[in-house]
Amino acid sequence: VASTPWVSGSSVLSTVRSPTTTKWHITKSITGGTMMSSISIRQNLAQVLLYLRAEIHVVLDRLQPITALCSEAEWSLAWTLLYGMLGYYGFTAFLLWKARVFCLLYWVFPQLEAIVLLAAISYLWHAFVEESDTGNQYVNSVTILSGHDNIWNEDFHVVHHHSPGTHWTEVPQYFEEDRKHYEACTATIFRDTEQGMLLKWLFEQNWDKMAEHFVDLNGQLNHAQKKALIIKRLSAKIGEAGRSRKSMKGSD
Repeated sequence: VASTPWVSGSSVLSTVRSPTTTKWHITKSITGGTMMSSISIRQNLAQVLLYLRAEIHVVLDRLQPITALCSEAEWSLAWTLLYGMLGYYGFTAFLLWKARVFCLLYWVFPQLEAIVLLAAISYLWHAFVEESDTGNQYVNSVTILSGHDNIWNEDFHVVHHHSPGTHWTEVPQYFEEDRKHYEACTATIFRDTEQGMLLKWLFEQNWDKMAEHFVDLNGQLNHAQKKALIIKRLSAKIGEAGRSRKSMKGSD
């Protein structure tokens, strides 16, 4: 994904030409590479605020990511990020000098608002983790069927990671063709809801409501088992083997 240096100064996801690589470098830079060795409990608002603090830090403080990219000899990515940062903060300084109130209300506040909203959605999309296989995207990326706010089929979030080049009109077909992998690991799937409601139920710890909307494609889990699975995936202890010490990869 190509991006201009200007855009890269104001958006983490369009920072450089290799978003996946850079997001890893940024995360590693901030956490010291230890993020996956801690207990991850994502069941209340306090945890979201901690996540939000990290998101704001990533967006506003670009020096650590630049340092991390330089340490990996990713010079092109580092320069792109640096140009964007200088352009963005240079323009911000110009606005503060010329029209401070306008800058705060129409430049700074909208960015902070966007960070909060996007961070909340990002938090929900990846709140669930199978601790024995933390990289299992069928589990740690939420899928919503018959969603109430399914813009451009974004509710098939696994496809967003597995095949970002798939046209949005073809995403449901991709999901059906890949259905066996969702079934193999009891993927995190909900039906007849939307991101905002799921986030609300998560904050309320309303596991029964979440279980009512949870979809088991294999048809083997009852309500109590769905509820237990949801709580387990929201309280994952991350380690080399995890709690169950077995792989749950949804792949051949």
